[in-house]
Amino acid sequence: MKFYTASNLAKTLIIVSVVFCVLGLVLTGEAYLALRAWLTLIAVLLLIAALVIVLVFCKCPYCGKRIFRGANKVVYCPNCRRNLETGKKASKKKARTTMRK
Repeated sequence: MKFYTASNLAKTLIIVSVVFCVLGLVLTGEAYLALRAWLTLIAVLLLIAALVIVLVFCKCPYCGKRIFRGANKVVYCPNCRRNLETGKKASKKKARTTMRK
């Protein structure tokens, strides 16, 4: 899986997990007890899936180091300073900023 695909998938899973958590918190009463338990379980499983995707697939394809911080905004690898799409080395001026604006 490509780096940007993995980071976008992880971001989507985290957002859906938050939605399930909010739904579980909004539903109150004895009638929704089982539904709240299922929503909580699904939210936890989605968070675990997002964590696994980040740990396995969110790494530089050139140096192999994991990229955690700012995975959705990174253009250049903070370790080897290569462009994550093209693989070209960044110039010294561009190498200072690894994030998109």
